[in-house]
Amino acid sequence: MGFKSPYRQFFFHVLLGCAFVAAATWSYGQQRPFTAIFFALLAGAFLLAAWQVLLRIERRWWLLFDAWEAGEHRQPASFKDYYAEAYRRWQASVVALQQQQEQQEAHNLFLETLLANIEVGVIVLRLDGTIYWHNPAAVRWLRLPPAARHLQQLPPAWETWKQWVLQAAHHEEHLFEVPIDHSLISFSSKVSRFAVLGESLIAASIQNLQHLMEDKEMMAWQQLTRVLTHEISNSVTPIASILASVRELMQGEALAAEEQEEVQQALALVERRAQELTRFVQEFRHLAKMPEPNRQWIEVRALFEEVKQLLQQEADAIQASIEIVVAPAGMQLWADRALLMQVLINLCKNALHALADTQAGKERKVRLVAIEAERYLAVEDNGLGIRPEAMQRLLVPFFSTKKKGSGIGLSLSRQIVRAHGWRLKVQSEWGKGTCIRIDF
Repeated sequence: MGFKSPYRQFFFHVLLGCAFVAAATWSYGQQRPFTAIFFALLAGAFLLAAWQVLLRIERRWWLLFDAWEAGEHRQPASFKDYYAEAYRRWQASVVALQQQQEQQEAHNLFLETLLANIEVGVIVLRLDGTIYWHNPAAVRWLRLPPAARHLQQLPPAWETWKQWVLQAAHHEEHLFEVPIDHSLISFSSKVSRFAVLGESLIAASIQNLQHLMEDKEMMAWQQLTRVLTHEISNSVTPIASILASVRELMQGEALAAEEQEEVQQALALVERRAQELTRFVQEFRHLAKMPEPNRQWIEVRALFEEVKQLLQQEADAIQASIEIVVAPAGMQLWADRALLMQVLINLCKNALHALADTQAGKERKVRLVAIEAERYLAVEDNGLGIRPEAMQRLLVPFFSTKKKGSGIGLSLSRQIVRAHGWRLKVQSEWGKGTCIRIDF
């Protein structure tokens, strides 16, 4: 036949078959049995050919679906000739699937690379404890054997964690101390439950808190060493110089009145520097040992007014204003008045120091805010703010953004706030100002 389309071939054979069936029926009615048999045979032949065309169409479609299922980007032989429109759509679908597959593979590669290079261990489990997937950090922290396929293959040190992780609720978090290499290591673990293709899975993260604490501790000690060296050196150097001068003056047999006065001034200076050094050491002692708050009901507005009165002269010196916002006006707090006063003075002094560095002509303002409905106190300023790189270290003891700062004030304030069971947060945007907020 001259028809390339199998559908046209099918309909052509069916049409001829029906025509010969009609001819056979007519011949039989005209008492021509041999002619009727002849037409009947022709009708059967054409209908059989139509059936074969139909089977061929079906077979080619199955080949197409087999290629699709196998993920092969090919089409059956002669598919383009017989199914031009289907072929065009098939090619468009293949291109779309290829793009989706490439995007998915790139996304999976990104996630695998990311998870392979983070210090947080991630392990995915089935509900029966079978290990579905894990990243290298999980192998390192959990001490997973190379061929481990189940939680039961973890070392005995993780027995408590193994029991917890399979029973933990969605987003549940817990801290563990695990004996590793003859020392107790603190870990934080969090569980998430989800499903993939109908299969329920458990994802657990394992983070080594010991490394974080050691890094912070090392930073604190390094800063402590620098601060102590700087402060003690600044005190000892002039003391040594003054004492050398006094020694020279004392070598004479008798001292004139002017020389005696110089000696007295020198000794007074030595005494003052010694007192300053003693006070500096006392501040470190206060930082190390925080007294228990002696709580009482205090009126917040009265406390704010007292802080404002104490710092008004310092604010006037830099042409800054101190505003008070308390809602409601009669708001009270159950707190240690002296300790809270110390916190507010420290925070306000920091705010005033920040305002002193702003350009002249700009309005300089410190706000003391207390909102009972939102349960917070705050000290706000519209200074330059804190640089993003300093925000991460701001609450590390002995770190300071000021040239002559010891880094004690904010750390001491945070300890006082924690002693009350509250939380101190720093919010700052460079160029716009800073807000130190106390949530209670």
